[in-house]
Amino acid sequence: MEVLAEGTARTCWFGLLLVLACSPAPFGQDQLEAVPYPSVDHMEPAVAGQLEAARDWLERTLAGSEPTAPALAQAFGETGRLYHAYNLLEAAAPCYRNARGLDASDFSWAYLLGFLYQTKGNFEAAAHELEAARELEPNDIPTRLRLGELQFAAGRNREAAEVFANILKESPASASAHYGLGRLALRAGDLDAALRHLEEALRLQPRASQLHLLLATAYRRADRPELAEHHLELQGHLPVISADPLVEKLAERALSSSFLVARGNLALHEGQLRIAVENFRRAVELTPEDPAVRELLAGTLVLTGELGAARAELDTAIRLDPESPSAHFALGRLLAQSGKDQDALVHYRKAAALDPLHPDAGFNAASTLLRLKRFEEALEAYTQVLRARPHDREARSRRVSLLLFLDRAADAVEDLRRLVEEDPDNEVFRKQLAAALESSL
Repeated sequence: MEVLAEGTARTCWFGLLLVLACSPAPFGQDQLEAVPYPSVDHMEPAVAGQLEAARDWLERTLAGSEPTAPALAQAFGETGRLYHAYNLLEAAAPCYRNARGLDASDFSWAYLLGFLYQTKGNFEAAAHELEAARELEPNDIPTRLRLGELQFAAGRNREAAEVFANILKESPASASAHYGLGRLALRAGDLDAALRHLEEALRLQPRASQLHLLLATAYRRADRPELAEHHLELQGHLPVISADPLVEKLAERALSSSFLVARGNLALHEGQLRIAVENFRRAVELTPEDPAVRELLAGTLVLTGELGAARAELDTAIRLDPESPSAHFALGRLLAQSGKDQDALVHYRKAAALDPLHPDAGFNAASTLLRLKRFEEALEAYTQVLRARPHDREARSRRVSLLLFLDRAADAVEDLRRLVEEDPDNEVFRKQLAAALESSL
């Protein structure tokens, strides 16, 4: 099949998109859109090969003697899915549109195209495609949740409420539906309903720290300032999340470790730990000799409670790079979490020796010595921390407490005076200073 360059270029995640048009082939392909093929010059070799193979497969399918509509739809759709995985949206969109035109009965292409439009902020087009997806799969919850969010964004409160309420009837544990109804109730001034739904969403997803700001607003409006202040202190950036299998599977075919790491970090930022683990694990499979990727995977596995698997990744990371302070520190923290303070101390000290300015290694080593009741060593460790970071107030406070415990009040006076100067309202510091001055007379 002949490929013609249109002579334009567009910037995308990987670099330039050279728009190449596929010439008409059998089976009435005159309605098909031109397919933007990305330039692979600056891509990772594995990714470049993967995208070139996808282009060749699409072109071979188009050039076939009598390609069927389902075969063409599959070729366009899968190519679009690959582009979508690498965030090449300008290339993915026409692939999905061609797949939709060739096979309007396939739910996947309608849903993914709707999701793509929603990502780009084209909400009208997103609603059109997601409605088509809903007609094909009326009970699919991710589709309905996205439609509810689009109705909410458009200010169609009644329609949005109906969507979220119907989802709750079928799936009472849907934090996203409670979240939607909570925001709608808050918008309408129904504080009792807002608090009921938002508190339930938080119970279902306690890591969704964005909920705290909404709860703070609702409690403030309900004239309950203490609860408002409590939630205001807990507010964060982690959103309410819901399972979305088609979107989650987009990255399954990605062969770029850096891309998977970026996706993993984004999922981690959003509190989607399972997705973060999957992306980091695939990145490890692609680059097994990269200790930094293994550290990322290990850190996320700790958050999911998979301590054994995390330990294995950190052991391997240290074998690959024995001089990595971050790997030693992470392993020390994991061992301490498992109650193995003696082993943790070894790795904290190693991390501190490799990087004397590490923000936590020396401090954690000192705190571990304190737990082990090795008080003189703990005192020296806190002193070393202060040599590197003289303004570390917590280290100074702990060192002072140790000096007082060891009946060395005179040595604590100078640090206590500084602590009182910095925090004159701190009753503990003031009492400690008075006691130290009296003991040193």
